[in-house]
Amino acid sequence: MIRALSRARARLSVAMLGGFVALSIAGPAHAAGSSMPWEAPLQSILESIQGPVAKIVAVMI
Repeated sequence: MIRALSRARARLSVAMLGGFVALSIAGPAHAAGSSMPWEAPLQSILESIQGPVAKIVAVMI
């Protein structure tokens, strides 16, 4: 009985430690967005490439 409680306590401790580590890492990962000055022009180029002109060219090919 005491051995089972000891194992359960150890598992709970490991689970709580894992949860704490996961929550500690989640904050910086969530805030790791980038706002580089070249992203907006590249995004507009990407949208224009995926637009109707690209579909017409794809049909022609």
